[in-house]
Amino acid sequence: MSEYPTSLTVFRIPRSHWGCHLHNFEANDAVWTAIEEFITGESPHLILTGNPGNGKTHLSVALYRWAVSQSGVVRSFWCDFPAFVFDVKRGYGASDDVLKEVEEASDFVALDDMFGRELTPHEMESILYPCIQWAHRNQARLVVSTNYTLEQISTKLTNHELDRVLDGSRHLHFTGESRRGS
Repeated sequence: MSEYPTSLTVFRIPRSHWGCHLHNFEANDAVWTAIEEFITGESPHLILTGNPGNGKTHLSVALYRWAVSQSGVVRSFWCDFPAFVFDVKRGYGASDDVLKEVEEASDFVALDDMFGRELTPHEMESILYPCIQWAHRNQARLVVSTNYTLEQISTKLTNHELDRVLDGSRHLHFTGESRRGS
């Protein structure tokens, strides 16, 4: 059980994740140590890898709630990355720039399910890379979750973006069978 304050907000969070909090996140001591290092800024980036259904999204949402309690929803950003890519592309030509939310997130950025679907070169260059660059430029805490391994991620990102994601990062690999439905 966590002692960290969290927000009750559900801004940007899908209904399926409304119950994700640090206080109900089940983890071992090593994972709680990594979470504490992330929260204190000792390891400002957290990379969550592993099979689906093992708690990566739960943790990214719970950390987003923590970040919102610390600095608000404008300075914190969470997204289901495949859905975010769709939203950005749907907004092409509109007056509102959805990417502006990431640029303004000066304290916390979470890209959940970063490679949840295959990204086109355009999506990599125009959406993913700017998200990584803004988090880096703002010195925001970064949480990335993916079903890929670190090795696989390194083949998908350019060296420049990979270096920014790995800078000051702590890697947590989630294993086991899916906990969904249990």
